Amino acid sequence: MEAVVFETLAACLSPDPAIRRAAEFRGSELAKQHPEYAQWLTHIAVTPSYPLSERQLAAVSLKLYVETHWQARSDELVSVADTPEEVKRHIRASILKGISDPIKQIRVLIAYVVAKIAHFDWPEAWPNLFEVILEGLRGDPERVHGVMRVLAEFMRDDLTDQHFEYFAPALLPELLRIFSNANDYRPRDRARALGVFRDFTAILYFVSEEHPQSVLNYLDPVLPSWMEAFLKILSTPNISTDLLPVKHEVLRTLCNLIKQFPKSMSAYTPRFVEPIWQHLLHFQDKYLCELVNVSQDYHRTEDVDSDGEVLGFESLLYSLLEFMKLVAKKKAFRHLFSLKNTPGQVVANLLPDLVAVCLTYFQITADLEEAWTNDMNQYILDDEEEALNYSVRIAVEELLMGRALWFASQFADALSPTLKSQYLGAAVQALGPTVENAAVKISAVKALMAFCAIVESSSLIPYQAVMIEGIVGLSNTASDEALCLLLEALSLVAKVNEEVAARYVEPITTLLLKVWEQGAEEPTEYTSVPFPVKALKLLLIELQHQTDSQLGRPTMRGTPDFDDDEITDKSWLSGDEEEDDEWEDAVAKDTFLQGVLDRGPDELDPGGYDDTDSELLKDPLYQVDLKAYLTGFLANIARTEPHLLQQLSDAEARTLHALIGQSQ
Repeated sequence: MEAVVFETLAACLSPDPAIRRAAEFRGSELAKQHPEYAQWLTHIAVTPSYPLSERQLAAVSLKLYVETHWQARSDELVSVADTPEEVKRHIRASILKGISDPIKQIRVLIAYVVAKIAHFDWPEAWPNLFEVILEGLRGDPERVHGVMRVLAEFMRDDLTDQHFEYFAPALLPELLRIFSNANDYRPRDRARALGVFRDFTAILYFVSEEHPQSVLNYLDPVLPSWMEAFLKILSTPNISTDLLPVKHEVLRTLCNLIKQFPKSMSAYTPRFVEPIWQHLLHFQDKYLCELVNVSQDYHRTEDVDSDGEVLGFESLLYSLLEFMKLVAKKKAFRHLFSLKNTPGQVVANLLPDLVAVCLTYFQITADLEEAWTNDMNQYILDDEEEALNYSVRIAVEELLMGRALWFASQFADALSPTLKSQYLGAAVQALGPTVENAAVKISAVKALMAFCAIVESSSLIPYQAVMIEGIVGLSNTASDEALCLLLEALSLVAKVNEEVAARYVEPITTLLLKVWEQGAEEPTEYTSVPFPVKALKLLLIELQHQTDSQLGRPTMRGTPDFDDDEITDKSWLSGDEEEDDEWEDAVAKDTFLQGVLDRGPDELDPGGYDDTDSELLKDPLYQVDLKAYLTGFLANIARTEPHLLQQLSDAEARTLHALIGQSQ
């Protein structure tokens, strides 16, 4: 059987398609008819005297065999018998030596097989596996690497809170020992030991709500030792090739711990601010030399681990900036990121320096300069990924201007009145014809949205008319992706002052109708709900609100019934999730349509206008009954676009029919 199995594997590697197909069929038949086939696959995979190609294929074939034949299963297409226990026992006994094989590729493949068998057999049929793993962690570097791969797979798929009491006391000290020992273990093995610890904490986080005591029992006691090891790694801002994967893993784990266990990490987080800040300062020159001012003869290489993850310089910068973002959100550190005096706290001079550092790292790479400059859609898609590595790039002057506008808007409440006015003016100017770069215009729109959410209305009124005109003007050439952003911005800008917004009912309505008609002809889904359906639901809610208010009935004020995750994300407007929720509630309670519908031409107070403005009241537009107009518009949609009505809930359909009935 050994010769038959080896010959089959060799034939599967043949360049002749006919020979290869015949061998693959023979292999599948051997798996079905001869249970000992898996034993010989194991033997070939772990025996160094066989050729590497056949060994690798044997390991891959064994993994597939375990997935499909290890346990009996039956479905509509196939019925598979359980592998005999004697065969399983033989494979479990012989496979483990493969995780210390001198060839890395073999170790990785065998580790996958061991983890897959453990999924089915541990602990009942393989009770000594954990002891073998612990022993392997104390072995030579090859065995440590193989065991780490087994643990990584096992942690992700099979470890539960029921295993904590058994695993944590014995495993976590061994992982810390390997991570802290730079002399005896390779950087990749140290990083993988930390990765296993991170996977453990992730599982702990998922079960902590149901079992809060688990954090006290298994995480809090070991945090001091791990944090000291982290601080030692980050004590100097060097970035040697060997140390890069270790630092990368430290920062990833640190950020995860701060997000998942803020209470447990509260005593340790302040100690990391200074070393991470020093890293950001130190890496500016390297970033500018290698990624911004790149010479033509420079060729950047990316370090990719065996999981396919890129471990480059940009990934490290992302984690550093991610830490600063997490710290800036926390109340205990807000004095570091504010220009205001806080009682009982000394104001640090960090914010101006942080702005300067961020402006360095906000530059884009040359690879995307042309794409972002010429393709607004690509810029929007990349920018919405919310990954800072998209901002760690070489910049063209105009694009940097746009990012600076957006960044300044995030600190609008800390700007002086003079600076606030200057930034608002610059953002408004960017919407006009003097700036041609599409990415700058989009950044200016986002900046204005943030200003509208933060700055008091009295400071925005002088710019409101120009903002509306600029946003409406951009819609003439906007793509589907950009239209969604522009409409959202328009809804915010229009609420600054309703009297100013009322002057622009015609272009705003024209824009809405244009989007509607475009969506009706070519349905475009910004999310899983087409935009015309969203607009229809919003219109129905507002019109029903008006009718209920007039009749003295309770209103159906609220949001349309599509899922929360289908609404455009606004989290970038604020740093705190709590503030995001408050902002969403405010939007739900006071929509732009309500403001337009609630204020008719008769309600405009002529006393509020000067002589020039009073002439505008004679415009026929002010005699339009917008509610009647929109109701008639919905009646026409009901007749001409019945497929849209199928997306409405029962309550919304009843509302539509009631409104149409009232208009007849």
